[in-house]
Formats: sequence, C-alpha cells, structure tokens
Amino acid sequence: METLKKLEKESIDFLQGEKLPFIPSGLSSISSHNIDKGLSFNFSKMELYSSELQKNPITNKAFGGRIINSEIIRKGKKMYNASFLDFIFANPEIFPKKMYEKYIFFAGTIYLDPYGNECVRCLYFDEIGIPSHNYFWLDLPFSENYYFLIEKE
Repeated sequence: METLKKLEKESIDFLQGEKLPFIPSGLSSISSHNIDKGLSFNFSKMELYSSELQKNPITNKAFGGRIINSEIIRKGKKMYNASFLDFIFANPEIFPKKMYEKYIFFAGTIYLDPYGNECVRCLYFDEIGIPSHNYFWLDLPFSENYYFLIEKE
C-alpha cells in the first residue's frame, strides 16, 4: 500500500510537473508538451480513445493520427503526455493488463524528427508482457489497434 501511494505521488509529479519526457533516438526535439494540473493517476479515470474513422476499413487507411488528434482536441478531451509514458515504462506493474494488446499514444507531447515531421510516442507490451515504446509520424494512417490515452469525462 505504501509503495502504491509513493508511485501515485511520483506519477502526479510526472503528469503535473515540469519534467520533460525522454527524447528517443530518431527524434530531435519536443514541439509541444501539455501539462494539465487536472489529470489523474487513477486508471479508472482514463480511457483509450479511437476514432470511428479508424474502425472503418475504407477510411482507416486515409486518416492519420493528426486528424484523430484534432478530433480529440475539438471534443475538449484531455490527453496524457509522454512524461506519463516514461513513468509507466519505468513502473509497468501498475499498468492495467487489459491495455497490453494495444498501441497507446500519449499525444499530450508532440515531438519533431530531424526533418521537421511531427511525431507522437506510444507504449505497447510484447506477447510476454514486456513494455516497449516507439514513435509514429502524425501524418501516417493509424490502425484500429492504435489508441490515444485520454481522461474520461
């Protein structure tokens, strides 16, 4: 119980503090990094967002992450940033197992690659539950197994 409380406090520092996230090899800088004082560490207050565009076999090949990201912003949803991804990556035992088979994007932080393309990082778990992370260009199509981590209403 004490460990969970310690992790919760550390997660709030990541979510609401000014700690900048890790910049992986292949990315050159952070374009934007949202810090939202209202986001919660409580996984019951988080949800995985996917657009209806991703579920349609005709449109999912045409709509990139940028369009889905804009859709989330238009709906007034709060997105978790990559500092929280770094926190979860360092403490994978706290992450709900039901989210293991998905690519989860933390679009509260937008990166730039060396060519100026905007990218967003994601977290995923392999078949035996080992966490990994990667990044994708926002302009590439996002499959139906790609989700943005947002706060529930």
